[in-house]
Amino acid sequence: MAEARSFINSRTQTFDSLNANLALPKNAKAKFVALNSHISGGVV
Repeated sequence: MAEARSFINSRTQTFDSLNANLALPKNAKAKFVALNSHISGGVV
């Protein structure tokens, strides 16, 4: 059975800076944006 996990970011950052700093291939980055675009405009 899967366990619930939580993570605490050591610093807040915008969605745009998080997206820019991810080392992902283009297709994976597109999936990241598609799945997480609801947090665009906020801080993570």
